[in-house]
Amino acid sequence: MTKVGRSFSLHASCIGLALLAQLPDERVTELLPPVLERFTEHTVTDHAAVLAELAEVRRTGIAVDEEEHDLGICAVATGLTGPTGALQAVAVVVPTQRFRAKLPAAVEGLRRINPRVR
Repeated sequence: MTKVGRSFSLHASCIGLALLAQLPDERVTELLPPVLERFTEHTVTDHAAVLAELAEVRRTGIAVDEEEHDLGICAVATGLTGPTGALQAVAVVVPTQRFRAKLPAAVEGLRRINPRVR
């Protein structure tokens, strides 16, 4: 269950993917554990698949989590570099049953803060 202040894995959350996508694959490989934990049946646990997902995040500027960390929760995020150079990410979290309907508005909101979003 998602709770305020709870930590999320890098590979199974859109915030984690948005942050990782700002790094080169070599650094991503260093940061990810050898075995990627499965949180739901939707969690991607194959390193090559995570790297392929990161390539798509880099292309579009959007990371997607469709029940990868918690059932019933979907989210989209984008990564940014803050004014001090720190990597940052912003996410829009939506219950699964409303995710498809809300996705265009969520992406548009992320586009307003990150012009790299396609």
